Amino acid sequence: MNIVDSHDTVRAIYKFGGGSDSVAQPTKKDFDYNLGKARLKLAATFLMGYPGMPTIYYGDEAGQYGSGDPDCRRTYPWGKEDKDLIAHYKKVIGVRNAYKDIFARGDVNTLKAEGDIYAFSRKADSGKLGIVALNRGKAQQVTLPVSAADGAIFTDELTSTKATANGGQLTLALGENQGMMLVED
Repeated sequence: MNIVDSHDTVRAIYKFGGGSDSVAQPTKKDFDYNLGKARLKLAATFLMGYPGMPTIYYGDEAGQYGSGDPDCRRTYPWGKEDKDLIAHYKKVIGVRNAYKDIFARGDVNTLKAEGDIYAFSRKADSGKLGIVALNRGKAQQVTLPVSAADGAIFTDELTSTKATANGGQLTLALGENQGMMLVED
């Protein structure tokens, strides 16, 4: 069971945005909501690409924030949901479901864990390859080792961006706080 936060912890979006658990009932003025949201999107992308059972604490997908217990147990923000965040969750869940053989059951292999970059591959029994690449920092170009034939094309299922394997490597332009879920065509 993979989970980022729960009824016993500070809400992820709040923590990712620099919120402090010393604030009993924070408002959006007490943390960087946009940074927290960008990093929560990365966490959701990670969860949907990594082995195990991804679990979402109610309200995370809608932008609910909160400090330590009991503030983390705020009710679902009915009528005030972050629609962009909900759309992202739907998209990454859709990718996991569309490619279960890769992202739910495939073997995992870390490709890069350096600085703000973490990338791993998932390989289905059929041999089809998927890659999850995450950048929690500034935009940068990243080169990953891949076990794919030269000319193999990978499509990011989140943005439709394409990248081609060359010489056992795949080069990606990862934006600031961006995640990709690439699948070999």
